[in-house]
Amino acid sequence: MDSSKHHVLGSSPQLITDLINKLNAHFALKQLGQVDYFLGIEVHHLASGALLLNQTKYIRDLLCKTDMEESNPIGSPM
Repeated sequence: MDSSKHHVLGSSPQLITDLINKLNAHFALKQLGQVDYFLGIEVHHLASGALLLNQTKYIRDLLCKTDMEESNPIGSPM
């Protein structure tokens, strides 16, 4: 298993630290810093501490794959 693909997130810094310490007692862990991209989702860290998630890159890649990158959006009546 590739351990570089796992991230620990939580609402309490102390609980995160405790979990990392317990895991580190059994496994070799490596701190990779803040995540910016994970499982096709872009992660933006806001000054308020909130995270903004988007899939802009996925959408652009999908448009390119389907030869629609030059397409324009139009309204559709409901």
